[in-house]
Amino acid sequence: MAGRRRRKGGDPSGLHALLIAVGLAAIAIVLLSLPSQESAALPRAVARPAAPAPVVGGDASWPNCRRAVTAHAVPHPAFAVVGVNDGEPGTTSGCLAKTMAWAATATGGPGSLGYYVMAADPWQPAERRWTKPLWPHSAVVAARRVRIPATFGTGCAGSRTSRACAYVFGWATARRDAAIPGVTDPSGHRWWIDVETVRDFSADRRFNEAIIEGMAAYFTAPAAEGGLGTSTGLYSNLYYWGAIVGDLRPGSPLDRLDEWYPIGPGTAADAARAGRDLAPFTPGGRITIVQAVAGGVDVDVAVR
Repeated sequence: MAGRRRRKGGDPSGLHALLIAVGLAAIAIVLLSLPSQESAALPRAVARPAAPAPVVGGDASWPNCRRAVTAHAVPHPAFAVVGVNDGEPGTTSGCLAKTMAWAATATGGPGSLGYYVMAADPWQPAERRWTKPLWPHSAVVAARRVRIPATFGTGCAGSRTSRACAYVFGWATARRDAAIPGVTDPSGHRWWIDVETVRDFSADRRFNEAIIEGMAAYFTAPAAEGGLGTSTGLYSNLYYWGAIVGDLRPGSPLDRLDEWYPIGPGTAADAARAGRDLAPFTPGGRITIVQAVAGGVDVDVAVR
């Protein structure tokens, strides 16, 4: 039987197969080198540093007279703030020695102690139940004339509604607080001024501001000018401050002070989170401590 005649040029089927194989291999390499739609849509995980543990301190004052301080305050706090008043301006805490002993257990060293004092309008009926106002009748305190900012008036003659007298009252009250027996190294520590609605203030917000400014002025004025020569700050929040002082007068030195901000019931972790989100209650203020109340204990967290 005769075979089939071969076409001119020979049979190319083997070459075609080789070319097809090479082409498919090249396509496969390209496809494998491209990211899939699923992997391209997923963001890469970024390692984030763990949040630092909060620096937890505490504060204690006259409420601690009711029970053992260790049962009503943060044990061995990183820092401690001691209230020197018995809940009202011009008074002395009945358990100052007890709270000072607690503050001595702070682990942060000599700079871990601070003090706080109360501010209020002493002529309000609720305040007069507790203490007799030591109201000034001139601008002279301890044989030295207090420089009153012009915005509050030119002089104090004893009027209970005088903003100038309110300023002098603030100065004299702060001076008295710093001299309370049992307060150690008053010029070596910060003094916080407590401004909250649990105390009574005037309906005249500039009057209230004058009291607070007078207190701050005494704490920060150098000793050569009759002051204590240390630092001060404000304890308040947006609600308290808005109700008592509101907008500061132009140029008020209160606008440059650090702020200690209470948030109410919560934990140290709540206070730490709040410290990252809260807005200060004065335009130029900076929140440095946030306070929460956990089980009746004041827990304070330093804002970093």
